[in-house]
Amino acid sequence: MQNDKELTKSRKVYLDMEISVFNVPPCGDVLVLAKHAPVGPKAAQKMMDTICPELFELVEIDDDIVEALIVKRQLFLMADKQSIVNAVLEETKTFMAPQLMVKVDLDIKIMVSKSI
Repeated sequence: MQNDKELTKSRKVYLDMEISVFNVPPCGDVLVLAKHAPVGPKAAQKMMDTICPELFELVEIDDDIVEALIVKRQLFLMADKQSIVNAVLEETKTFMAPQLMVKVDLDIKIMVSKSI
């Protein structure tokens, strides 16, 4: 039989942190809402309009998994709306779950080459 002095436990806690600037709004460039996400599309749009009026557009999706995207409007000035929607859906649908909300940071670069 062991006494209490012989029973020692060792515990180590490792903490990894990634520190970055807090973005307003905290949803990135696109918010992907699954069919049963905790926040519905209209409520999410209202939340975004409260934080940043007129900055985001609600794009409702006819799909079995994804219900809507909330997209930063300025992205549609840089690339075709349907192309952006299709690209985001193609990449996120592979891992979407019915209750998931996914933040997407989208970096569009326009490259121009001219001879004058």
